[in-house]
Amino acid sequence: MKKSIIISIIAASTLLLQGCNNTTSSKASENKTSDAELQAIKKERDSLEKTNNELTKKIADLESKTNKEPKTYTLDEKLAQKVYSIYTGQPWDNNIYDAGWAFTKESDTNGIITADRGGGQPIYLLSNYVVIFETGLNDSMGQLEIIDLNTETVIDRFPKEDIDEHNNQETTQKPSTNTDKTFIAPKTYQEGLLNGEELRMALLDYLMPADAEYEDYELELNSDGVYILRADNHLGNMVVVGHYVIDENGYVYKYNFVNQTVHDTPETNLYLED
Repeated sequence: MKKSIIISIIAASTLLLQGCNNTTSSKASENKTSDAELQAIKKERDSLEKTNNELTKKIADLESKTNKEPKTYTLDEKLAQKVYSIYTGQPWDNNIYDAGWAFTKESDTNGIITADRGGGQPIYLLSNYVVIFETGLNDSMGQLEIIDLNTETVIDRFPKEDIDEHNNQETTQKPSTNTDKTFIAPKTYQEGLLNGEELRMALLDYLMPADAEYEDYELELNSDGVYILRADNHLGNMVVVGHYVIDENGYVYKYNFVNQTVHDTPETNLYLED
């Protein structure tokens, strides 16, 4: 695998690092930066340095594996559509073109997806692996994912702190009665049966972090009966962070979009939530 590709990805992961350093220098020269602002910038820079180190190791690990994989790929628009579907967690739909979606191929191993809303998703192909991430204003970088094309699954994600981790922490503290599958939902609205919108809002309240704002999250029910949770990445995009289904008794299950399977164990029961 070409070293230049790895260097490009590592360089991409340091965009914010450079931005932090430049911000520190320019503000220092103007003598207008407060101690609190300097501490915030330093904290962000340290976090980005840690992420960059993790990415460097991850790319090196991927490079060591590429010679062991028999199947190779060439980056074109069709592959970019597949990668975009895995990244967003939604099947490809040609109507996406109406929103200005476009893929610009720069070589057989890299290109960029853009849309009318601004920003974009650069794609780097490493044999059978793909690295894709969000870019926003001022070259800021958002969520990055590493996808294995052979299995069409996300094998790693940066930053690590995502909604799934929050959900896992929350559900480990829930009473067992919320997941034992013994609860039977009311049969009529008079008895307490929740309608569709009430179920959606109850699920959204359960999935959102306690300190989150409603405007930062969206929960959509698609035609297949799957709830799609999106969160604002604060780079101008709402990104998919989870898929869920609810059974007739109010039990919530995680849904694997790629494999189209439902987890056996429920996360909670919406009727039993406090």
